[in-house]
Amino acid sequence: MEGRGRTVTAYGIAEIAATLEVSTTLVSTWRKRGKLPEPDITLRMGPVWFAATIEPWIKERQAEQALRPASLRTARLSHG
Repeated sequence: MEGRGRTVTAYGIAEIAATLEVSTTLVSTWRKRGKLPEPDITLRMGPVWFAATIEPWIKERQAEQALRPASLRTARLSHG
């Protein structure tokens, strides 16, 4: 997002899913189960997180994914 001379990085469900290479359904499920931080704002299109809020959480998930065997990562993607 840009405005008044500054750029803000924001994530919705789709951006989080794309970053983690999982389905949007899985990210929505995580949110319903309270596994994501609270969104910074909620618009009609859905929740929005600013980079400072969600990127540390994303890095934690990426570290967890890296520790899983490849077969489990593939299964999560296909059944997400």
